[in-house]
Amino acid sequence: ASVEVELPPPFKTRAALDAWVKGGGVLVAVGDTVKWLQDHEMTTVKSWQPPPEKKETDKKQEDPEASESTVEKELAARPIFTPGAALATQMQPSHPLTLGLPSSPPVLFEGSTVLKPMGDPRKDVLLATDESPVIAGFAWPEAEDRLAGSLLVGMEQRGLGSVVLFAQEPAF
Repeated sequence: ASVEVELPPPFKTRAALDAWVKGGGVLVAVGDTVKWLQDHEMTTVKSWQPPPEKKETDKKQEDPEASESTVEKELAARPIFTPGAALATQMQPSHPLTLGLPSSPPVLFEGSTVLKPMGDPRKDVLLATDESPVIAGFAWPEAEDRLAGSLLVGMEQRGLGSVVLFAQEPAF
């Protein structure tokens, strides 16, 4: 005898959406929606995370004069909001999402969510340039460091379907 377990509504939604994508659907996630996909394990894309705290044994071996101040450590670990910047980009010119673009477009960026590239040119469609990505607007120096080389548009296969990720609103 089999027992059917009734799933709560959010899990039914996730399961139904995942089945639809795996069956050949294309799911497009924009901005903060990517976080939902990450939380529900429907994408392998990771967000920027602060470096892990050093263990006590590592701290004892450090040179006390070379250690960072408490303020610098707190700054390195917190999200940094970018109020508005245009980023220089590098794209995969032969990817289906970039066909017809004569060159890599600048992208407007606002917010604090920074996505890490997946390391696969078939998945990393559009990245911020590795050096000096901010070409206009404003970003704190620490935010600019995090944005360098970040994923702006990605696409990954999921079963027969795919998930397309936009770090920012594509209309801009």
